[in-house]
Amino acid sequence: MEGRGGLISPTVGSSTSGAGSSIDAIAGGSEVNTVGALFLGFGEGTATTGTTGASGVLGFSSGSASSGNSGAVWLGTGEAIEGRGRSISPTVGSSTSDAGSSIDAIAGGSEVNMVGALSLGFGEGTATTGTTGASGVLGFSSGSAPSGSSGAVWLGTGAAIEGRGRSISPTVGSSTSGAGSSIGAIAGGSTVNTVGALSLGFGEGTATSSGSAVLRSVNAGTTGASGVLGFSSGSASSGKIGAVWLGTGAAMEGHGGLISFTSRLQASRREPRPR
Repeated sequence: MEGRGGLISPTVGSSTSGAGSSIDAIAGGSEVNTVGALFLGFGEGTATTGTTGASGVLGFSSGSASSGNSGAVWLGTGEAIEGRGRSISPTVGSSTSDAGSSIDAIAGGSEVNMVGALSLGFGEGTATTGTTGASGVLGFSSGSAPSGSSGAVWLGTGAAIEGRGRSISPTVGSSTSGAGSSIGAIAGGSTVNTVGALSLGFGEGTATSSGSAVLRSVNAGTTGASGVLGFSSGSASSGKIGAVWLGTGAAMEGHGGLISFTSRLQASRREPRPR
């Protein structure tokens, strides 16, 4: 009542010649009902945790290795033969007085080789996705904010000191039976102020040329037409409409860049030039 609860410490003795033995905690199975559960948790602290302290820490980690590979940590759900595979939900508890905590997934670094990769993917659906269904959805979004600013979503590659910064390639898969889907980039609207801007730019080339900006529709097939490339500002109900500006940058020691508008004639309508 007034002391501290005793500690339970399951420990396997170390080995100097063979592999270390395991500690197994296996819930009971069942042939007719749900199998038993395995729970790891902490007692509630009514005096410290409830008012000024923190709840217990739950940690999973493999040990360090001096010359070999460190142990792996695997978290997954089992296969379901006739049912549905259950979800894995990493969740951070909400806070009523301070900022919410983060969920971090960081791949391992390396001093001599490439760092580890971080992969997010979906299992293949051989019955529905493969024939009549859709593949899994991958969504990234910040939460809504009732009174402040919503969170930002940042996607970028790290800086390269002696190598080349890698590319970011948003790509939509092709379709063999329906229309191809679009890539949409829409700036945020506003009911009381100017709407957000959509900016496309390139890194500065301090030693050589800066990057090129190329916007084009791909070539059409045998019977169709190529895509339309349109630039337009929106309509204005009471103010001025937005301007459309097309220009080249200033040249300090060289020639200003050329702006060229070209319309290519159809091959069947070309007339021979007079001699």
